[in-house]
Amino acid sequence: MKVNGLSVSEPYEVDVRVELETTARGFLQARRTSRFIWIECKSGASRTIKRVEIAKLDHAANDVLKAQIRRREPNAFVGRVLASNGRFDQDALNLARQESIGCVYDDGKVFHALTPIPIRERWK
Repeated sequence: MKVNGLSVSEPYEVDVRVELETTARGFLQARRTSRFIWIECKSGASRTIKRVEIAKLDHAANDVLKAQIRRREPNAFVGRVLASNGRFDQDALNLARQESIGCVYDDGKVFHALTPIPIRERWK
């Protein structure tokens, strides 16, 4: 799936999009809204995920949020996750916690959440 950012000419590629549907009940009617979790996938078991890859996801997701606020992008992302079958270095995990990005490690049998996966309406 491709999503528009405010500061880029080419759209960002989202590897996996998870849709969350909510229903808000008002006085006269119920309104359904959809929000999405952006999951970025990195493969390579011998590879280590570095801080720069967390920073890239953070920058891209915030750029898409700015485009969504200006109504240039219809998708509203409320969660951001980087999933990999490679290890994460400690610096990457620290930045992910700081920027509210979930990190998930796939050991081939089980997915392990290394950082919390928060759901928010606004990131910055």
